[in-house]
Amino acid sequence: GSGSGSVYLFLGNDPSVSGIVKAGDVYASEIYGENASDAIGESVAHGDWNGDALEDLAIGASGQDVNGTDSGSLFVCYSQMGTYSVVDCGARVAGANSSDRVGYSITNAGDFDNDGYDDLLTGGYGVSTVASGAGAAYLMLGGSL
Repeated sequence: GSGSGSVYLFLGNDPSVSGIVKAGDVYASEIYGENASDAIGESVAHGDWNGDALEDLAIGASGQDVNGTDSGSLFVCYSQMGTYSVVDCGARVAGANSSDRVGYSITNAGDFDNDGYDDLLTGGYGVSTVASGAGAAYLMLGGSL
């Protein structure tokens, strides 16, 4: 649907990716959103969150409505290739309430707890735990995603 979004993965050794190309014409993998206004791909990060020595993708979708309008979600896709829906990824962290906007920003946090797994940090600028719209950041430990 409109605004559902997509994430395209391009391989660095693909000779067909040069100059100006349309993202939908040349890609190794496409991960697409399910519903209008999901905003899949609003933020992305990579790391090895399951310890298999292969890069995984974290994809933000702050417009998802899992637990209310714009509660948001973060998806972790484990070394998958091909074309598939974001809901087929390996893990999902969803905002608890409407307007949380979880997944709006994400980053690889490195190995925060020194356990050998990359860790993941996401923000939800609309989370109202302390005050209305104060926001929150969530640290998710690799190996448990």
